[in-house]
Amino acid sequence: MFKKNTIILILLGIASGLFKDPLSVIGTTEKSAPLKANAAVLVPGGAGKFDWMTVDSKRRRLLAAHRDKGALAVLDLDTNKLISSVKTGACQGVIVGDNSYFAGDAAEHKIVILDAESLEQTGEVDMQGEIDAIAYDSRNHRVFADHDHGADVWVVQPDPGKVIATIQIPGVPEFIEYDRQSDKLYQNVKTTNTVEVIDPTTNKIISSWSTSPAQKPHGLAIDRKNGRLYSAGSNGILVAIDLKTGKVSSIVTIAPQVDQIAFDSSKHRIYCACDANISVIDAAGQTLRLVDNVPSHKGAHTLTVDPKTHAVWVSYADEKDSFLQRFDFVE
Repeated sequence: MFKKNTIILILLGIASGLFKDPLSVIGTTEKSAPLKANAAVLVPGGAGKFDWMTVDSKRRRLLAAHRDKGALAVLDLDTNKLISSVKTGACQGVIVGDNSYFAGDAAEHKIVILDAESLEQTGEVDMQGEIDAIAYDSRNHRVFADHDHGADVWVVQPDPGKVIATIQIPGVPEFIEYDRQSDKLYQNVKTTNTVEVIDPTTNKIISSWSTSPAQKPHGLAIDRKNGRLYSAGSNGILVAIDLKTGKVSSIVTIAPQVDQIAFDSSKHRIYCACDANISVIDAAGQTLRLVDNVPSHKGAHTLTVDPKTHAVWVSYADEKDSFLQRFDFVE
């Protein structure tokens, strides 16, 4: 508690111009970061870049595509311990199905199917090119796989394990997301700055939405409760798109070089993997707001969020080793 005479002296100092900033005299409480880093978990086998990440909520597992090591890294979310590095080939895309994991082998041009319980390979599907992002249609039990550097989305029927259709898109795809509520697929196309809306029953594009001013959209996430789609541009702009109108309803600046993003619907936060930073966005209101840019790691360009603990996970490698790291949610 300040004494009366002290307060008078401070006010006189401010009035005379001696103290330019009254808060510098009185003192301020340092703002806490919205994420707290934990010790990284070593993934054995040496250094190697990762790609897409996701969470299997039912089995409490983190899945990280460890492309350069030809494996899918699987971690127990309750113990923070690595379960296995499953050999899949150059794993790039990964998604959770009903009872299976689907991993895209970018080098061998195939999708590897793993039993979600045992992690044993149960099948594979030959593809016509390099696989990037993957989505799973839980209504029709189909996999939609992006052609990396191409202009196609392949529709895969896991049983009997074959490509049943090819969807032509107007440019190079980035991330794809399936929404069970609307029964639609949303595909970011980075060369046209659009989101292509796909009807999975007909495998046709039914709408094309601009992501402008977000350029070269990469990360994509759905806010089902508020009816919004979040698309992140590599130029450092994240937009909210109204799912009913297809129009941009809010814009916020994030760190540059974004790749994957994730949305925690309970905490109304969007997390953006922006190479060496995690941009944390508050999505509770109609207007998106940047909370902070939290330092991460060089090369940590993908992430995912655990809906139970609200922790954010990133994957990265240094010159010698590979790691998975948990960042805890801070109110």
